[in-house]
Amino acid sequence: MKTFSNFMVESQLITEQRIIQRFLEENYLTETVYDDKQVKDNRDDYADVIRYNYQSLYLHLKALNNLYVMKGDKSTARRIQSMATSLAQVLDQQREFQFKK
Repeated sequence: MKTFSNFMVESQLITEQRIIQRFLEENYLTETVYDDKQVKDNRDDYADVIRYNYQSLYLHLKALNNLYVMKGDKSTARRIQSMATSLAQVLDQQREFQFKK
């Protein structure tokens, strides 16, 4: 017979496994996008490569934020979310600059 504490431990392990799986999927996705972009773009203009690196960092920060939220460490999660927000603002500024050119 399972006790409530055993059930909670099992559900927490399943949740952590799902978070890790999502993190690995996002990591694979960003590496694939980065590799495709590197093969396609052999120009001297590295703005797109930098933008894809920023997007990759953003996805990693969001996954890390989700992990800390699930673990209950809200202060670390807020700091990581703040970094992700700052990074998103930089990405938006780059996009606006490209349209002004």
